[in-house]
Amino acid sequence: MKLACFYPGSLYCAWSLGTGLVDTLQHMGHDVLPIPIEGVENSTRGDRAAALPVRNLYPSAAELKRFDGILLSGPEHMRPELLTLYPDWERIDVPKVSWLHETVEREDYGRLPIEAIKGLAHSTFTPAFQDQKFGMEWLPFGVDTHVFKPDWSIRKDFEAAFIGLMYPKRTQFMQALRPCLGEIEILYCNIQVTDLGGLRIRDTAALYADNLRRIKVFVNLPTLCQLAVTKVYEVLACGTFLITPAIGEHQNFENLQAHFYLPNRPDRLADSIRFCLEREEERNEEARLCCEQVHRLHRLELRCETLIAALKGELCAH
Repeated sequence: MKLACFYPGSLYCAWSLGTGLVDTLQHMGHDVLPIPIEGVENSTRGDRAAALPVRNLYPSAAELKRFDGILLSGPEHMRPELLTLYPDWERIDVPKVSWLHETVEREDYGRLPIEAIKGLAHSTFTPAFQDQKFGMEWLPFGVDTHVFKPDWSIRKDFEAAFIGLMYPKRTQFMQALRPCLGEIEILYCNIQVTDLGGLRIRDTAALYADNLRRIKVFVNLPTLCQLAVTKVYEVLACGTFLITPAIGEHQNFENLQAHFYLPNRPDRLADSIRFCLEREEERNEEARLCCEQVHRLHRLELRCETLIAALKGELCAH
């Protein structure tokens, strides 16, 4: 199929929901035009870049009509930009399918304007099991296994670590966790490769995956949403042992194996980290089994097959 794929052109957009999504579709034989919407930071919280996208940098509505389908990855982050670039978006008579990046309800922003977001596409998928009640089909995140894959020969230099954004909820949790860890040091950082041309997204993804492979125990810090975030799939796909927060909506972890902790009990988390570090052989064997499961059941190709099937269904309806 000839596809146009819109996604946030931002560091905050996970690899497998942006450039990695385009790469995977191309590996599957589709002709894909990547259209990153620049300037998108996190529109769900109302943070906007100073200027909206420059219209002449994007395909016109007439050009979009020549495609077999349009994919919107993260429509909740791009809606203002899309409607500014294409005021007659609904008149672009091409099958459109969306895949949300967030849950409808989240503790920091409350609730998304979901009906308006769904109006951008003919079919909308959600990564959150509980959001099926809003009339969307559940499509959990997947992982680009061309980038996130194990290297069983690599030396694991770091005992416990986290890679990602450190917003206030996570900072406060780390302050409570540190006194419980004793001699164990938990490292954390956010990886971003830049040069004079800006963010080097491919180098960033490669370095991130390389770091994941070098960690003995990845401690996923508490999140703002109730779902299995992309980081869960990325860590497991690299063959790294994962401990992640337990969530109320546990159906989101269907066909995923991980160790869970209660975010309100940092002392128990510290005990779990210590226990897992002491049992290297058991830890490595479990990480290997989890890695095999993710590569078998959660490859991004499988998610793309669902998106393509939805587009073909809409194409037939047209």
